Amino acid sequence: MQSSGSFGCGGGRRIHARLRLEGVFGDGYADFLHGKAQQLSLTLNLAWDDLALVAEITGPEALIGAFEMSAVIGLQDCQIDTWTWVEWRDV
Repeated sequence: MQSSGSFGCGGGRRIHARLRLEGVFGDGYADFLHGKAQQLSLTLNLAWDDLALVAEITGPEALIGAFEMSAVIGLQDCQIDTWTWVEWRDV
């Protein structure tokens, strides 16, 4: 049997991170983020910080990266202007 490549290897280090998102969030954005976190088997807590949404995430590093991509792309009725990792540490 031939190997399928290295996809999925690495990036398994468990991380706790906080992602600060600024922009215009549609009505279903928080539900969208919770759904993505569940799909990726991540632990997620959301909180508002001034005019930004802060996502506190725990899980494998590679899947947190996938969550970041989903969060920034978002839904059709949202526009993420800036996003910043304000915490990134091993668990």
